[in-house]
Amino acid sequence: MRHFSILLRKDFLELFRTKRILIVGIIFVAFALSSPLLAKLTPELLKSLGDNVQIIMPAATIADSYSQFVKNISGICVYALIIAFGGLIVSERRSGMFNNLLNNGVKKSTFVLSKITAQIVVVTAVYVVSMLVFSFYNQILFGEFWSPDSWLSFAMMYVFLLFAISFINLFSVLAKSVIMSIIFGFLMTFLIAIFDLFQFGRYLPNYLINLSVTIFTDAAIMKYAWWNMAITMGLSVVMVLAAIRFCKSKE
Repeated sequence: MRHFSILLRKDFLELFRTKRILIVGIIFVAFALSSPLLAKLTPELLKSLGDNVQIIMPAATIADSYSQFVKNISGICVYALIIAFGGLIVSERRSGMFNNLLNNGVKKSTFVLSKITAQIVVVTAVYVVSMLVFSFYNQILFGEFWSPDSWLSFAMMYVFLLFAISFINLFSVLAKSVIMSIIFGFLMTFLIAIFDLFQFGRYLPNYLINLSVTIFTDAAIMKYAWWNMAITMGLSVVMVLAAIRFCKSKE
């Protein structure tokens, strides 16, 4: 436990010194601010492009704002996490820090869990701030701070972010370079998106993105939401355990 707390402080300090916390925070908050604005302005922009052709667009709603927010968080923000966190484990292995820690009695499982815990704490803090910024801006633009389904939409996206952290670190253990770790992370996002084409895909992680938006217009999808979150959390735990197992097998 002493080794874990020391490593955790080291990992937080590293994330701070390398400005990874700042960069991830800026990206998340920027999209929290821009999502409601884009949702509000998009219908007006499309109307202005119509020239002589009349384009009838429904007024933007808070559901449109959530749709924009979810797309940004599950897209660009996840890519930012892959780039920021993707090479942390493999870079310490290549630099020799990993072996130095092992020689000082640190367990490989402690090494991996410390990295993952630090990232989860950072992402949780950044995500909570982003949710509040997003909600306050919704209040300004749509006159609604919180809707009955907001909490579940936010929860589903948070579970998806935890899943992303789990596969990011798994690939950081498996990869032989930082670049390969990041490439594997990007490939994973494309792979899980393909499963949406199949019927069973509605129970897998990527479908959380669809559920986070459709929950505002279709309450029937609730039956998939709980199963999906449980399965996604289960897969996340499996990937963390796999990361520890593969790390233990490395010299």
